[in-house]
Order: sequence, then structure tokens, then C-alpha cells
Amino acid sequence: MKVYRTPLMYYDHIIRESPKPDEYPKHIHNEYEFLYFRRGNASLFINASVYKMNKRDLLFIPAGAYHYLLPSASSDAYERYCIHFSKKLLPKRFQEILQTLSNIYHIKKNSPIDLFFSSLARFEYDDKYEDADITFFIEQNLALLLTHLKYQQPNASIIPTETNNILNNILDYIDENLTQPITAELLSKIFYKSESWITHNFAKKLQIPLKKYINYKKIIYAQELIEAGKQPTTVAEELSFENYVTFYRAYLRFLNKKPNEDTPTSSAVKQ
Repeated sequence: MKVYRTPLMYYDHIIRESPKPDEYPKHIHNEYEFLYFRRGNASLFINASVYKMNKRDLLFIPAGAYHYLLPSASSDAYERYCIHFSKKLLPKRFQEILQTLSNIYHIKKNSPIDLFFSSLARFEYDDKYEDADITFFIEQNLALLLTHLKYQQPNASIIPTETNNILNNILDYIDENLTQPITAELLSKIFYKSESWITHNFAKKLQIPLKKYINYKKIIYAQELIEAGKQPTTVAEELSFENYVTFYRAYLRFLNKKPNEDTPTSSAVKQ
């Protein structure tokens, strides 16, 4: 695996001969992510939808999206390029493009986007290129990549192989109400489904219990607020945690660090 990192960007190129599901954790992060799929037999789970990946598919994972890789049971080798990046890297007009992107695009061979990732592969195996030059190349070309995607229409035939509209609506509601208390009882009243239906189908589809998911989303948002300068005690109250101790323990459990370890000067891309 080849890795390049700066405070606002993380790139890696992974080849695994026999990928296993437990090698790919279910997770959420505050960075945006591009995953360019080269080969293998795998799907990507994003929120409540599953996308079967084909060669030269470019997956866009928005900041805050719950996602994980689902390799097949076959022994096909898996290869992909991945760029995590903070929107702080981009001028405002390109930050706005991020809000318009689809989750998946099929990229033509030898197109500018394909050639960009091919260039990265060549850089990795040529010792004459310094890491600082390669990271600069990646960061500068993110705006170019977004410009191409702005004018590339998503292929209408590329749709999720699985999705659940009710669960997607529940996820949207959670995203829009992270400062409020959210329970299965509340969701059942809003979406006219029983509490048992919601908790069962949520855990079955997303492979995470509803309450744990809600707390995970709140903590990821809390990290963003703390890195923007808010005090952890204020954030805990704003996100409707019962008390600071509950918030502190959840922060430590999900992020493996204390709330006061995240500050405005510590907001580097994590991976």
C-alpha cells in the first residue's frame, strides 16, 4: 500500500489479493472521499444503498456518510485508489460542486480522470518523484477532478443494486436533526412504522444498531464543531447528550480520543 498525507489530504493505493469483509470497518468521517475502483469483485455500502462496483467506477462519499466495503466471497484481487480530503483545500466555488455530486460515475478509459489516477500509479513506482511533489500534484488536481465531474452526467444505468427509501429518509432526518434527541419511538411516529420495524430493519440493513448509529453521527458532528473552536461542554449540550460524562465516553469510544484532544489546530484528515 502506498500512502501520501498532508494535514488536509490523505491518499492511498491498495491492492489486496484476497480481501475479507472484516478488513473494511463500517465508519463515518468528516472528510470527503473519492474511491476509484480498478479491479475486483466488491460493492460499496453508502448510507442505505449498495453500489456494485465495476472497473473505472468513481465513487464519491460525502463527508458524514456512513459507508463500508463489501468484498465478495470470491478470491478476486481488489485494487482501488482513494483520496480523503477536507473541503478547506478547495475555493468556495469548488466546495459548492461537492454538494451537487452523485455517489457513482463510470469513467471512460484514457479520460482526464482516468489519466489522473494512472499518473498517480506511475509516480508511486518512480523514485525520482519526491513525496512533497506528489502530494502537491494530488491537492492541485482535486479542483480539476471536480470540474470534470461538474460537466459529466451520471450514467442513468448506474443505480444502487439495493436501496431502501424509508431508511434513506430516516437517515436524512437524523442528519438534519443532530441537535435534537432522536429515538426509535420518535422515528416511528414520524415515518408511520413500528419501533420494532425501524430497529430491526435499521440493524439488518446498515449492520449497526439505531442508537449506536445516532450517537456515532452526533460524535462525528461534535468533532467538527470542536475543531471549529467550540468548547466540548457546549457541544455536548447542543447535541442533546444527557450529560457531559455520557458525551465524553461516547467520544472516546467512537474516536479513540478525548474531546479536548481535538482543537482548531488539530483538524488534519484522519485515516
